[in-house]
Amino acid sequence: NSTLVKAYKFHLNIFAEDPINIHPCFQQIAKDVTRTYPESSFFGNKSNLDKFEKVLRKVGLYFPQVGYTQGLNFIAGFLLMSGCEEE
Repeated sequence: NSTLVKAYKFHLNIFAEDPINIHPCFQQIAKDVTRTYPESSFFGNKSNLDKFEKVLRKVGLYFPQVGYTQGLNFIAGFLLMSGCEEE
């Protein structure tokens, strides 16, 4: 859907300017990133944490009718630890 793609690109441009306040769910994502799989060495790496946060934000923006929901962090985290790429 071209309207959805335009909205997604618009939000990504704004995200570069003010990442936390672009979307209401971003503050919750920022909190949950460090609380998800805290015992995992994978998430002990700053680069992987940043990638994880980006994935959760992208999902929240790409599916605005759903946004960021409870449990999504564990699914996305598991997929990243399993070798799935950020895209």
